Amino acid sequence: MRDFYIRLVTTTAEKPALCRFLKASNRLLTVLSFVAYPVLLLFLFLQKDAHLFEAIVAPLDGFLFVTVYRFIRNRKRPYESLPIHPIIEKQTKGKSFPSRHVYSAMAIACAWLLWSGIPVAGIILILCALLLATIRVLTGVHYISDVLAGAAFAVLCSLIVYYY
Repeated sequence: MRDFYIRLVTTTAEKPALCRFLKASNRLLTVLSFVAYPVLLLFLFLQKDAHLFEAIVAPLDGFLFVTVYRFIRNRKRPYESLPIHPIIEKQTKGKSFPSRHVYSAMAIACAWLLWSGIPVAGIILILCALLLATIRVLTGVHYISDVLAGAAFAVLCSLIVYYY
């Protein structure tokens, strides 16, 4: 797996146009996700929707848990452990598992899917979160397990709040 990951990031880094695209996409998808969240909350508030509370609690609880867990676990990032240079410039040391970017994007997408009444928006945001996860791996800032754990935990937190 180590050699596969080194090859993946190195091959990506050898394509300047792809690197520019991935960096721009990373920024765009991150901004999209973080704009989508207050829009959802405002939408639910204006609709006087009872799901506003759940749309706040599910992403927030998980975000706090992920933040604390990352600090305690303190897993090294790929560019710290492997002979690669990250395509997305990062100075962060450790705190790689799970990916908080992917957790946040997926939690916001799930909130849209579950509580907005506009499931197509949630599905589009889930696809964007999955694309963000792929970008974070290709650019060398997270391992595949980091982004999978972030996405899975977001879905789990959302479903727990949704059903309980």
